[in-house]
Amino acid sequence: MEDLNELGEGVQSVSLAFMSRTTSDSNPNLPRARAQRPTAHATHVAIVGAGFVGTSCAFAMLCKSTAAKVTLTDVNASKVEGEVLDLEDCGGTVDVATLQEAGQADVIVITAGRGQREGETRLDLIKANAGIIKSVVEGMQPIKPTAKIIVVSNPCDPLTYQAQQSAGLPFTQVFGSGTVLDSRRLRVDLADKLDIHHSSIIVFVLGEHGDSQFPVPSLANVGGVPLLQHPKMKGVDLEEAAAKSASKAYDIISRKGYTAFGVASACEKIVNAILNDTQLVLPVSVRVPGKDCCLSLPAVVGINGVEQIIDVVPHLSAGEMEKYNASVAKMVQAVATL
Repeated sequence: MEDLNELGEGVQSVSLAFMSRTTSDSNPNLPRARAQRPTAHATHVAIVGAGFVGTSCAFAMLCKSTAAKVTLTDVNASKVEGEVLDLEDCGGTVDVATLQEAGQADVIVITAGRGQREGETRLDLIKANAGIIKSVVEGMQPIKPTAKIIVVSNPCDPLTYQAQQSAGLPFTQVFGSGTVLDSRRLRVDLADKLDIHHSSIIVFVLGEHGDSQFPVPSLANVGGVPLLQHPKMKGVDLEEAAAKSASKAYDIISRKGYTAFGVASACEKIVNAILNDTQLVLPVSVRVPGKDCCLSLPAVVGINGVEQIIDVVPHLSAGEMEKYNASVAKMVQAVATL
């Protein structure tokens, strides 16, 4: 139906009267005419951190029109303004935001943090970036009660835990990008061997987004056929393929200095699942049920954030269970240092 606001006043009044009479008298099954159209809510994704990863996330979302508006926040005012000016040429709506403005977004993506310095231990890096995450989250207060926070900064799992502790939101609304990218890297590698599209391979990399992550072949399949029983998997060492995928970030960093495109694509996928309520199962970093840590488990992601954590633990093989417990123990130890 044409928008009645575009019609003449006389025709509009007659039409509204006719609609009212029709809906209430002639056909009670039709919806009643509304006197005033409600104002639509424009979706807002805020990205905190305008480095390589943050700006790549913004670019990915603008290219796919994931949200009505994307904002960037960074302590370097000149750089973030320059990035926004550049991103404007994508054609989407993008702007600079303060921390408090970012805190009112529908989805908040945190990429802020620094890399590991020469001679610095991983523990030193966890403490330094945990301080940055705490400062960012506190600076956004009061955060919109329905906001979802996605932690992309590394080390992802302990920093997700820190964000959960600081945000004052339900843990289901604060989670990390986890092993979404790691799982895709493994699927892409296997897809080349199996001559099929990577999306047709169901396989998760779970646990820490880091050295203790592990593939789960016992739950993997291709078209319903167990992955390891696929004819083209003969001669393929899944553990070796997973180790290669896990080390890919180091290979990229050694050549170009940073990673950005893959994680940006993974982040866009998570944000899209939230804003469009796709109820997609993704291996995101969540608070482990019954444990005081975060790591990646398959979870249903939708409009409310983590809608459900799928309990795969009883279905793991003995070897997978051993790796899972080792990863949990490592993450418990990591968050104990915060």
